[in-house]
Amino acid sequence: MAKIICLECGKSFEHLGSHLRRMHDMSGDEYREAHALPRGLPLASDSYRETRRQILAQSIATGAMTRPDQADLVEAARAAGRPGKTPSDKERHRKIMQALRPGDHSLLPDGACRANGRDAVREREYQRAYRAKRNGDPSDMDAWVAKYRG
Repeated sequence: MAKIICLECGKSFEHLGSHLRRMHDMSGDEYREAHALPRGLPLASDSYRETRRQILAQSIATGAMTRPDQADLVEAARAAGRPGKTPSDKERHRKIMQALRPGDHSLLPDGACRANGRDAVREREYQRAYRAKRNGDPSDMDAWVAKYRG
């Protein structure tokens, strides 16, 4: 069973919430901030969360847990989406990515082949032409067809 290691004391737990309050007198948010962890990072192991999810789903399915506004709450939760990264998380991630892959890491160099063996430049030109055509401008696609198939 997977566990989470407390970065304060090094002990492992299925759920850090009560441990942090009792032993280190800190909240989950304070813990994340102290160790520069992303805001959305769960403080419970995957197996613990899955078990809780199953128990909750079973309670709802059997009618043991209901609320008059439950449908509205479910819809609001689905519409809310996930929280975005904090500015500090974005900056930290940007620095990590720059260190790992400097420059424009999304473009292969001219003359390189993609994993499927096709020419990277030709594929990139096709993607741009296809997007332009889909957005109502077929001229780029016509030019691509003339260049490579014409």
